[in-house]
Amino acid sequence: MLSNPPYYKVGDGRISQGDECALARHELAADPDSVIEAAAYAVKNRGTVVCIYPAERLATVTAAMMKKRLVPKRIQPVYSYPEDDRARLVMIEAKKNGGEGLLLLPPLYIYQCPNGPYSPELEAMYAG
Repeated sequence: MLSNPPYYKVGDGRISQGDECALARHELAADPDSVIEAAAYAVKNRGTVVCIYPAERLATVTAAMMKKRLVPKRIQPVYSYPEDDRARLVMIEAKKNGGEGLLLLPPLYIYQCPNGPYSPELEAMYAG
């Protein structure tokens, strides 16, 4: 299961005018606990759940996962570009009843430099 849940708490930032955009970006109808609960229900034992979330919310998401026996197995920080001072996003892969063992992957850079082209890694992902 793959999820790109709402990133922002209600009250964080400006809420979009359109209902669909507002629901996609803010926790108006779903928060990390409810998204993770649905994912845990949907996957079989040892099934995989993947989500992407703002890096600053990593602790919230991993705590929600652990409560539902979705054990983080791989985490990859996502930076805008190599000189960026902090990760903007994290990609998290978890397994239901996955046991111990976590792999922290090298950073993924979206761009080669500020206002530059996509990184080779991202280009390869888009190419399939």
